[in-house]
Amino acid sequence: MNIITRILLLLVTAICIYISGWYVFHGSIVFHTDIARDFLLIEDIVKNKPLTLIGPRSGGIPGVFHGPLWLYLNVPAFVIGTGNPVTVGWFWMMLSIINLIVIFMTAQNLFRDQRISLFAVTLVAATTTADIRSLYNPWGALVLTPIFFHIYWRYLNTGKQIFLLSGIFILGLIIQFQMAFGVPLLILTFIHVLRHLLRSKKYSHVLSFLIILIPLSTFILFDLKHDFLQSKAIFNFITGKVNTGKVEMPFLNLLDDRTRKVFTDGLGFLTFNKWFLFIPLLFMFFKAGEELAKGKESKSRRLYLLLVYFYLGFWVLTLGFKGQIWGYYHWPFLGLLSMFFAALYKYVDRRLFYFIFISTLILNITSGIGKTVKNPDFISEDGGSWKFYNRMTNDIYVDADQDFGYYIFSGDQFAYTQRYAMNYRQKEFKNFRAFSFQKKKITYLILTPTDNPFLSVDGWKAGQVKLIKKPKKIFAYKNGIIVEKYELTPEEIEVPSDPNMIGATLIFR
Repeated sequence: MNIITRILLLLVTAICIYISGWYVFHGSIVFHTDIARDFLLIEDIVKNKPLTLIGPRSGGIPGVFHGPLWLYLNVPAFVIGTGNPVTVGWFWMMLSIINLIVIFMTAQNLFRDQRISLFAVTLVAATTTADIRSLYNPWGALVLTPIFFHIYWRYLNTGKQIFLLSGIFILGLIIQFQMAFGVPLLILTFIHVLRHLLRSKKYSHVLSFLIILIPLSTFILFDLKHDFLQSKAIFNFITGKVNTGKVEMPFLNLLDDRTRKVFTDGLGFLTFNKWFLFIPLLFMFFKAGEELAKGKESKSRRLYLLLVYFYLGFWVLTLGFKGQIWGYYHWPFLGLLSMFFAALYKYVDRRLFYFIFISTLILNITSGIGKTVKNPDFISEDGGSWKFYNRMTNDIYVDADQDFGYYIFSGDQFAYTQRYAMNYRQKEFKNFRAFSFQKKKITYLILTPTDNPFLSVDGWKAGQVKLIKKPKKIFAYKNGIIVEKYELTPEEIEVPSDPNMIGATLIFR
């Protein structure tokens, strides 16, 4: 690889990093429900419960939670920024750069080829341009997966138990971040290790899997403390006692769905589901497989076979899961797939490789620019922007200038986003307090538009808030959010609102 190509790849990578930081550079991050929920959980750790055993709820199986490691990873940035999401956003930028360093070093150790390392880094940087503004727990698994793969590869080549112990421990950390990815990987690793031990006769190495009890200890302690809540939830889901989240389809349809996802969802970061990229990519895999099958480079062949084992094995195991396979379940494969795609450079026609590589960069960077740089409304006025909620809550506190109550109406009914913004803003107004979901002389209703046909703002006001009068003042924002200000009489304050409102009673799980 000549110096010009190296410079171009590094320049494109730098541009991608700049694009990914566009929101943070402008004082914002994407602050949708899941992100706000994480901030509420981190706030709870910092203020109330420093020893938390579970993290955010899992979207796959009701009653199951991720580990708390993602929350604790963000605690230092949260504390440094006194809860400011933008400070945490800068930390996410640092994590994105760490991920690129991990990709580069892992590729170097596996392939000993700087071209492959630079191709992989540039590809991952381009692919994640729109993700850094709203990081969440699977990112930890994405960073750790290449490290696990490399360490496990070292074990297979050296037979040293320390590498197996290290790899299993990292797998436990991956499960903390994303169990829908880490658990299948653990099962596949156990099967692969058993096969390896039958050849090496080092049967005692199977005891190395006990080390996973350390990173999984939070799950174990939580279940012991709460009457095996998560274990029962998983058992009920598997046995059919709980059907929430399940996708009912015949096995052949399920097999067809998973087979298509292997090439579409799984490799979507390369193809964007464009046929003009999908067909030549398959041809590349075929040609590379043909070259590797000749046995000229046994190490490369074994490397690819190990990746194929984990990648296809993951999708085979998902046949036993009747729920929806979301993108973030298999997102942690991104780094590995990028490295192994980059390594095809050695086995196929360079023109074909560059066609797919450059096309993929263009598609990802264009998409990233569209979601960040060319989306200024999202930064300033969109309902998912921290910058907007920061401004909106400031408007409320400045207007109130005394103790006040507030209620939040939201389509998802959780109101995590607005609640955290109100909590954060309170720190700047220490002379008076805001009381969530309580009536005071001055009371505000924060109303978020919704397409849910079963929710009505007027019905919510009358039936749950128990408030039927015209507001004294209205703040209307471009994104459709409305804040209504009420001045209540002592008699109106005495009429209690519904104590069972989700926003008033929900613990942030």
